[in-house]
Amino acid sequence: MTPSHLSLWNAANYPVVLVLLCAISFGCASNHNKIVNDNAMHGSIQDRADLSQLLEEVAPALATLSSDIDTTVSESSKQLLNPDDAVRLALKNNPNIKQHLARLDLAEADIYNAARIRNPLLEATKLSNNGGKPFFALSLMLSVSDLFTRSSRKTLANKNAEVTKYDVADEIVSLAANTQRGYYHYVHAKHQAKSQSEIHNLAELAYKLAQRFHAAGNLTDLELAEKQASAAQAQIAKLHAQTNEADARARLAVFLGLSVNDDWQTPDQLSTATVDIAPDTLLAAAQSGRLDLRAAATRINLLEQQYRATSWQRWLGDASVGLEKEREGYGEVFEGGGLEVELPVFTQHNDDVIRARAEWVTATAQYQQLVLAVENQTLTAATKLALAKERVAVYEKSLLPARSVIVDGTIKRQNYMLAGGFTLLDRKLQQLNTEAEYVDALGEYWAAWSTLCESLGGTQPDTQPTPLATPDADANLTPAKSNPHHHHHN
Repeated sequence: MTPSHLSLWNAANYPVVLVLLCAISFGCASNHNKIVNDNAMHGSIQDRADLSQLLEEVAPALATLSSDIDTTVSESSKQLLNPDDAVRLALKNNPNIKQHLARLDLAEADIYNAARIRNPLLEATKLSNNGGKPFFALSLMLSVSDLFTRSSRKTLANKNAEVTKYDVADEIVSLAANTQRGYYHYVHAKHQAKSQSEIHNLAELAYKLAQRFHAAGNLTDLELAEKQASAAQAQIAKLHAQTNEADARARLAVFLGLSVNDDWQTPDQLSTATVDIAPDTLLAAAQSGRLDLRAAATRINLLEQQYRATSWQRWLGDASVGLEKEREGYGEVFEGGGLEVELPVFTQHNDDVIRARAEWVTATAQYQQLVLAVENQTLTAATKLALAKERVAVYEKSLLPARSVIVDGTIKRQNYMLAGGFTLLDRKLQQLNTEAEYVDALGEYWAAWSTLCESLGGTQPDTQPTPLATPDADANLTPAKSNPHHHHHN
């Protein structure tokens, strides 16, 4: 240490002060190291317990599912998956879960780093002049500024860890919501592929019947070409639906953390259950249940504290205290201590203050924007769900029963030779096309339901859905009693 760094402190008292500061610093660091090492040995159990507590508070159904993963996931993957089973598999197998949980360990590392105090610096010097007696100097330096800012740094790091926990929990809730949406999308794709296959089978039957009539000379080339085109169009629609089914299975497999070739299956058709919603309570539920809102609000508080800490710490430059002992070549010994302080003369770190305030203001604006987005998402999802429910009700109460009556009436007319086979097949095709439209309406309903669940901050309890009756092509549709001479009834 140069003479300019030395103060006129009492050399007898200064070593005691320096040793005391070193002891305090070492004690704090050792205690913090023990806590961090214990957490590392136990895999950050406390962090994971806090995460489970957040899920229990925000999405009880999801927290319940995550609590019995090990006892149910192996059995559920071997049977038809319901939405809860799909979420269990995602929580167990999806690789992103481990990545999200690893962020908790990184936040813990930041806490450790914030509580850290720079190690003391020990400097030893030996000088000699043309073979004369050597000159020895020994100095010890300890940063004091780290001690002054340690408390604020720990507070900010802990607050940042709280934000991280909310972010991680929100990512896991989002994974569950996306898995649920992917599940309904896949079941809808399977259901639609089955409907399109039935339509194609019936269109193919109509084309084969047309070939018989054409061979008998009771059907023109134009009419035969129309039936052929209808059959080909139905086949294209079936292949398109099967392609959508394969894509939907692949997307769901990504969420489940499984291969598309693994032995897991879902039901072949959507359920008919519908849920009554109360729009007045949705916004309150979303505002209390959305973890991203909590994270954004906590981030505002963190950045405000960071801004205030930066404002006063800019006047506190790097400060160090030191102890030095020198022995001249002639045996004379000098002892003393000193204080080294950075004087904020040429720069007061205004850039750091401006940046900290800008981050605080930005976070506040982002929170306000998120609040509005949550409100719009929730109300829009509720509106779409209500409208989808009305559409499903129209199909179930009016259109599908009417189509069934039309087909039954046409069968009776065909039995009395008042309607030809093509008329009956056309009516049945209309019925199957209506059922395919109904399947799409159900798919839109469950998609809106999944979006609403996500907007509320988590999955919802089961609705005990009622399975939809499997549509079957009527065996009586084959016009065995019709003959080519009754073509005029079509």
